[in-house]
Amino acid sequence: MMVQLGLSYGQKVIQEGEKGLSRYLPLIGDLRRYFRVDNQYVKNKLLMLVFPFNKQFNRKQFQFGDDLLGGNAFSSSSSSTMGPGAGTGAQQLPPVDDICAFDLYIPLMALITYVTICGFVRGINDGSLGPEFLASTLSSILFWVFLEVAVIKIFRYVLNLPQTFAALDIVSLCGYKYVGVCIMVLLRETLGLQQNRIFSTMLTCYFAGAAAFFALKAMTEFYIRDGKVPNQARPLVYGASALQIPFVLWFASRPF
Repeated sequence: MMVQLGLSYGQKVIQEGEKGLSRYLPLIGDLRRYFRVDNQYVKNKLLMLVFPFNKQFNRKQFQFGDDLLGGNAFSSSSSSTMGPGAGTGAQQLPPVDDICAFDLYIPLMALITYVTICGFVRGINDGSLGPEFLASTLSSILFWVFLEVAVIKIFRYVLNLPQTFAALDIVSLCGYKYVGVCIMVLLRETLGLQQNRIFSTMLTCYFAGAAAFFALKAMTEFYIRDGKVPNQARPLVYGASALQIPFVLWFASRPF
């Protein structure tokens, strides 16, 4: 009798656990999509991030069933798309199939590379390096990334704009700037550009502008309609783009 009760209770616990886990399966599936990359995608996306001024940014598989900003419904086969879970029914290709799709692989690798470079430079300059410095650098970066995401989300809410992007899309967008930051720090430290202030300033301005321009194109694709961004969405689009510049300047000089 006790064995049967134990088995019955165990099966009930397993069933409840499966039900609880099933609620998170869509989120896990969405997260996995952001890491579906290959070598060709990574190479092309890095080139797009470093040289965004001559690259087209057209998301694939875009379709709205309802007009989000008023007026007539509209659709396109090659434009922006809402992120997973945005509630629009739009289908978004994974990064491996769309160079303009957002991924988390490159931002994650950029953050890890930045922390490693900071530790390397700190060890050379100070002659010592402790785990506390690496932990504080990583926690600082994560804090500012999520603060930046929160500011963009809150700004969208204040402007009463439709939810045309997923939170992970913005996390990815905010993380892309660290690719340029890593390149700047590496060039400055390996080539000794600290003494050449003019070239160092030009390099910093270029990567700050590249990050802002890429963010501008990405945010524009979230809200573009009939070839232009509606007035209601422009403060968010331009504000999120301009927000990249001070972050690039800060993290390019912060640990040194």
